[in-house]
Amino acid sequence: GNGYMTEATKVLEDYFFNKGMNRILLRADEDNLPSIAVIEKNNYTYEGVSRQYERFQEGDGEYRNIANYSKLYNEWEYENE
Repeated sequence: GNGYMTEATKVLEDYFFNKGMNRILLRADEDNLPSIAVIEKNNYTYEGVSRQYERFQEGDGEYRNIANYSKLYNEWEYENE
């Protein structure tokens, strides 16, 4: 891609951490590899999978596993020194 989502993620985390947030949680369908690549490129920590967490109406309507990633304020602060 062009890196727009990576940059947008960075802009949003800067905004929320500058507003005093301590932790940001990002979630993506575990099969959505482009979204996971953006999350990992922004140095979020993988926390595990929420199994059969969400059901999508489009497609087969099956429950989907959701990958959870987070970043803490002190990690963001270290990245921005």
